[in-house]
Amino acid sequence: MKKGTWLRNVLMALPVVCLTLAAQAYAATGVPLVFTLAPGINPSQVFLQFISTSGSLTGYYYDSSGVQHSLAANTAYSMSTLTSTTSVGGGAPTNVPAVFISNFPSGRVYINYGTAGLSGMGGSYQPDPMNTQDHFCPANLEEIAC
Repeated sequence: MKKGTWLRNVLMALPVVCLTLAAQAYAATGVPLVFTLAPGINPSQVFLQFISTSGSLTGYYYDSSGVQHSLAANTAYSMSTLTSTTSVGGGAPTNVPAVFISNFPSGRVYINYGTAGLSGMGGSYQPDPMNTQDHFCPANLEEIAC
């Protein structure tokens, strides 16, 4: 082996190894989702749901007592439930509704306003964007075809 070849090969491979490890570390950390409600909106009447088509959702939130809870697919969470003095991490602020998602490979995220989360939804639910009679489409949004 020529003088310096070994070192050159190691130095050429090092960025690939570092980028691969950095990508794996980044993917393992996840993404914080932070929600800002308009003034006057009651956070107990705004709900977040992850409808998973793969059945997979990995994430968490902190409740008002600072206790960490795992998120579950196809479950409604009020914005008041997702508000804590403890940050979910990733630079998310405290005292605002927030969740931290580390795995959600396939599905939809719904946010609704009302007294409860949406019901009758699961991984197979597929909304018809042109159906203004859809019971998930509020009357005041019918003009824009939900």
